[in-house]
Amino acid sequence: MADDTPKRSRAVRPKASRRGNRENARLLAELRESEERYRRVVERYPDVVAILQDGKVAYINEPGVKFFGGVSPEDLVGRNAMDLVHPDSRELAGRRIGELMEERKGTPVEEAKFLRLDGTAVDVEVHAIPTVYQGRPAVLGFVRDLTERKRAEEELRSSGETLQALINASPLAIVTFDPVGNIRMWNPAAERMFGWMAQEVVGRPHPIVPEDKKEEFRAFREFALGGGTFTGKELRRVRKDGSAIEISVSTAPLRDASGGITSIMSIITDISERKRAEEALRLSEDQLRQAQKMEAVGRLAGGIAHDFNNLLMAITGYSELLLDRVGDSEPMWREIEEIRRAGARAAALTRQLLAFSRRQVLQPKLLELNSVVLNVERMLRRLIGEDVELVTSLGEGLGKVKADPGQVEQVIVNLAVNSRDAMPAGGRLDIRTANVDVPKGASSPPADVPAGEWVVLSMSDTGTGMSEEVKTHLYEPFFTTKEKGTGLGLATVYGIVRQSGGHIRVDSVSGRGTTFEIYLPRFDGAADPHDIAPAEPGSLGGRETILVVEDEEMVRELVCEILLRSGYTVLEAGNGEEALEISMRYGKPIHLMVTDMVMPKMSGQELAERLSPLRREMKVLFMSGYTDKVSLHHRVANREVAFLQKPFGPGTLTTKVREVLESGPGGTYR
Repeated sequence: MADDTPKRSRAVRPKASRRGNRENARLLAELRESEERYRRVVERYPDVVAILQDGKVAYINEPGVKFFGGVSPEDLVGRNAMDLVHPDSRELAGRRIGELMEERKGTPVEEAKFLRLDGTAVDVEVHAIPTVYQGRPAVLGFVRDLTERKRAEEELRSSGETLQALINASPLAIVTFDPVGNIRMWNPAAERMFGWMAQEVVGRPHPIVPEDKKEEFRAFREFALGGGTFTGKELRRVRKDGSAIEISVSTAPLRDASGGITSIMSIITDISERKRAEEALRLSEDQLRQAQKMEAVGRLAGGIAHDFNNLLMAITGYSELLLDRVGDSEPMWREIEEIRRAGARAAALTRQLLAFSRRQVLQPKLLELNSVVLNVERMLRRLIGEDVELVTSLGEGLGKVKADPGQVEQVIVNLAVNSRDAMPAGGRLDIRTANVDVPKGASSPPADVPAGEWVVLSMSDTGTGMSEEVKTHLYEPFFTTKEKGTGLGLATVYGIVRQSGGHIRVDSVSGRGTTFEIYLPRFDGAADPHDIAPAEPGSLGGRETILVVEDEEMVRELVCEILLRSGYTVLEAGNGEEALEISMRYGKPIHLMVTDMVMPKMSGQELAERLSPLRREMKVLFMSGYTDKVSLHHRVANREVAFLQKPFGPGTLTTKVREVLESGPGGTYR
């Protein structure tokens, strides 16, 4: 029988509905996974992330909890957000949140001050955007702690200020310029060193580079832009006033954070004074070497002259004796005369060597230099010729100088001859005298002239002048630029001036003439009297007794023979000790002692000092061709003494002997 009981029917879901449920479940799972992922990202975010809702903290991440000084999120969630904002920043924070909620767009990144839970103020950087939290509008805020950055900025600012203070206080010029050479920084030392103020040069091309150094500067700049550095490069640059300056430069490129070269820094030292000192030292060393060379040559010349004078003494002396014997009618008279003349020329050269070597025996007097110039002026006019104009300008109130008058005349003549030879087509020679005071510590005293009072003899010509090379050898003996010159003229001048306590300087440019300046020490007092007149010819013999002391045998024999022929009684000694013994044995008066000055064991002056108290009637005549002493002291035991320069002939000897013998006890006979 059919069952007609109603059956419960089972609902059947459409297939599409089942698929939709599965899709929703998947999306929900993905959403939850995404939320979890974002939550993990937010929790791991190093800065503060917080959500504000209704003015309170609704969420804060773990770094945010630590930032505000909490232990867990519960310490902050639910707090009034404005309690965490510093009073100085609350107005700004309220305004920004209001704008954000109205306009629904993020706020700019701004700096503000927040408060930690313990009330500590913190500098922060804040950015907020609108969001939805748990279905309601909210504010998502990002907060970055600026404490470290502020500290770094403060340290950087402090370092910058320190660096700027150092740059401003630096005694060295510090300059930076960009890759094309325009100035970026110009410190006060650069202003002082070069004369330009910073506002005059910043943004403009480097001003210190002279036109002829532009290419050099460009090369240095390119080197630095390639990463190169250099230290202590010595360069010539220019100041604002156009004057040159010697500098030492150290340069290095400056780089940005990425390592690119943005500019070049130069640290500059003014080495002008050092350069001047180095040049002065170099000149001093050159002068010292020159002086040492001259001294060595001078010693050699002096030694040679000493021996030569004795030889020439014999040559000229015996030649004159022979000439007296044979007479000018004899065939051999001419040959003997040539020997005598050759000896005389050799003697003149020897005197020049002695003058150069400063080993001649000077007979200084207190002189009127103007008088010496006037005495020699007439001779100079004949000497230099009519095509050279001679102009003298003699200073008024000129001080005295202490010098050998004959040697001063020789200086003037030698310089005049040099000037004449330098003006073959004629010209002008100026001779001037003047008093010159060189003060102590003078900033630019004449070369080699120390402080003091001087009389200056200046001789200037308009001749050919001299090159620097010639000037370095100027006073060397036998150096000459003339075809027939001996090279002893200026060497003689140098020796005479230096032996007289003076200094000589020269100013000469090739093609523009030459000026010599002779500086002689200035003295006060009356000038010394002139020499007495020589004895009259015909009264050159005598009957007095003369002691001849000479260590060179041939010279001694010659002197003795000349005196014996003139009628004198002659006592002969080869050295000082023999002379003392002869004086002790000889019981009669000795009227005159003729002695060489330079002898072994006992000098002529020492001998005279020892004999004078024993032989008060005895007069003294020194003879020498050489001495290591600067000058002859004309007094021995309060007596005047006389001097005879070797080599000399018979006539000179007999004249001088007669002159000394006939002079009074206090007479002057030099």
